[in-house]
Amino acid sequence: MTINLPGNWRLPQMTTETPSDPSCTGPLCGSPGINAVLESKPGPNPNYRLYLSGWKLPAQYLNRNRYPLKWFAQIMMEGSLGGSGLVPVGERTAVQLGGRPAYRLLAARRGDATPRSLGYVSESNGYVFLLVGAARANPQDLQSAIEGMKFH
Repeated sequence: MTINLPGNWRLPQMTTETPSDPSCTGPLCGSPGINAVLESKPGPNPNYRLYLSGWKLPAQYLNRNRYPLKWFAQIMMEGSLGGSGLVPVGERTAVQLGGRPAYRLLAARRGDATPRSLGYVSESNGYVFLLVGAARANPQDLQSAIEGMKFH
């Protein structure tokens, strides 16, 4: 995928592993196969961060009649908000990312009406992924960049 992000970006030195839960039997158990963080470089541009987590789905979970993308979006978005101090701003919305179906959920700190966190769930190449953008300022620029992404 290609995203034309505002400003200059870097890969921070961050690694996190999700401990395996032996009682988990669903498609999103354990560490994601894709786990990346990008952040804008300090400077005159606003600070942004992108978090990308993707899970390779077993064949049975690729059936969108039985497991619609909306189902994954609900699970993944609710899970990403837990303990973050963020609350949804509006409802989960169906959108397109690179011409593919996706869901978006905007979030803000409790009491703040301006969303500073943008969550997206979509799929590509057998992976379902959660892309979360965080913005200290100008979240519209980050939202435009994400929603203008291209898949290869």
